[in-house]
Amino acid sequence: MSDLELLYPSPSHDEVSEDVRRFTASALRGFLDDLRPYVDGTADDVSPAHGQLFLAALKELGRLYQTHRPPRTPDGETFTAEEVARRLELVVAETEARVRAEVVAELEASSRVSVEQGRDRVVAALEALPRKQL
Repeated sequence: MSDLELLYPSPSHDEVSEDVRRFTASALRGFLDDLRPYVDGTADDVSPAHGQLFLAALKELGRLYQTHRPPRTPDGETFTAEEVARRLELVVAETEARVRAEVVAELEASSRVSVEQGRDRVVAALEALPRKQL
């Protein structure tokens, strides 16, 4: 080895793969963004060729992140369909509880405002009535 050679740490296969995946995904997203007006009809009439290109790029983006494969556990094992369904039910239940709590809090807050506004209106109307003099 000569003195002119620089020593770079050799990246692992996983690091290189992730870099290539990010670069390719970015390029595919840009392509999809550029193609979208020709597919949704905002630029011109929708062309079947543009639609096919759009779907092919979308499919390639899915392959890039291996979305067709079943999810894996942190240990690298594949989730069973039952495990996926169970986890999905938990997420749905947690989301439903959170949204329900937010809606209840929002309704209670708007009810308090409505009651206060109603009381203020009644007081203002009563004050506006002429008083009888004895």
